[in-house]
Amino acid sequence: NFKERIMTMLNALLIIFVIAKILGFITWSWWIVLSPLLIQVSIGLLSLVFYGVANFRITSLLKKLKKEL
Repeated sequence: NFKERIMTMLNALLIIFVIAKILGFITWSWWIVLSPLLIQVSIGLLSLVFYGVANFRITSLLKKLKKEL
């Protein structure tokens, strides 16, 4: 599954970045180091928003159809 592969890749990057930061191999900001996690959270929040909007639209369309019948 494509989504699972992307999430696995982001998790691997997160682990690599955190270990490299702790061991001093990189001097990046923690925001950059934690960016794979932030990307995952953003994807999750966007999915929830899209689901909510779609659910609202479908529910309102079904109510409208019931009124017409």
